[in-house]
Amino acid sequence: MVKSASRALDVRAKPVANKSCRVPMVIRFGSDCSGLDSAAFAMRTLNARYVNTFASDVLPEARKILELAHNPEKIWDDMLTREVADEAYVDIYVWTPPCQDVSKAGKERGLSCAKNQSGKLIARSLAFINRQKPRVALMEFVPRLLAAKRRPHFAGMLKALKSLGYNVNFKVLNAKDLLVAQQRERLFIVAIRVDSQRYPFRWPPKLPELKGSVCLDKFNSKTDVPGRLPQSKESKQRVKTAMSKVFQSIGINPCEVPVFIDCDCSAKFLTYGVDEARTITRARGGTGGPWVSSRGRRTSTNELLRLMGFDKPAEVPWVAAKLSQRQIGQLLGNSVCPPVIGMVLAEAMYAAGLTTTKLVWPVVWPGGEV
Repeated sequence: MVKSASRALDVRAKPVANKSCRVPMVIRFGSDCSGLDSAAFAMRTLNARYVNTFASDVLPEARKILELAHNPEKIWDDMLTREVADEAYVDIYVWTPPCQDVSKAGKERGLSCAKNQSGKLIARSLAFINRQKPRVALMEFVPRLLAAKRRPHFAGMLKALKSLGYNVNFKVLNAKDLLVAQQRERLFIVAIRVDSQRYPFRWPPKLPELKGSVCLDKFNSKTDVPGRLPQSKESKQRVKTAMSKVFQSIGINPCEVPVFIDCDCSAKFLTYGVDEARTITRARGGTGGPWVSSRGRRTSTNELLRLMGFDKPAEVPWVAAKLSQRQIGQLLGNSVCPPVIGMVLAEAMYAAGLTTTKLVWPVVWPGGEV
């Protein structure tokens, strides 16, 4: 199903022409189910001229970050209770609804299940798009939405966007291909209002892979012990197994090259990455992230931030927000990688005529240019 997700849809809808299509002096930006609002971080990194119109999230810890990091004109605690009269037009609308309804953790109950919120949130976002007609609407979700039993929901979303007057593109992107040292596949849907589109939308090209070692803090001989194992019996065995497999199968010394190991999983689902992390989930982030073989410890919060693509950890004010390491780890596991959504936004803004030239993501990290 992932292969079929790589093709773009050729949607020929009627233009709506009820919002200005000129290049704006300042781009109005808004997001729902915002989390850390990686898209806002990305807009800042791209040096886009924008105003953060609104954001929303049900988690109070997320709203603290939204206020301190982005200071939008309005923060909603629940988009489902927002009055239509309180909505505001934005040129770019980003929504990243929770994925539990289609994940194994949520028992795959589905978008239509009354016990969960994803379907309701997606429907409310489509209603917002219908009323406000943003020039660009971007959604990020897990690829399981493309599974056979979810296809009717997915097809319904695309049909709805088409009927509202949008050209629609969708693709599964892997963060490791776009300057993030993590295997993280996510589905992106980019809808551009027909009357606003000026150029063909293009997905960002693959870039040289970033090494996980670049994301690590400077080696500290007082706290870092290469090859050290976790204390718990189960976690210790997971780490030993992963390091042995790496050494025996590809001849890499895990005491020298970092192997990022999910030491909290069961033996059956043991996952690890050599010089890159596997998908950092909410649960994995909340427990402190993967075990790093070349440091003999879990990732620090700054390392976890870098592995998620936040190359300047200080820009995420989790300490000032008085969040615990567990809370920021959970938020990171639910967030979008800024380089990925940033490059997608740069392409979408140019295609929609929101910028006269294509904004470029800075390809620089602590270790220098990639």
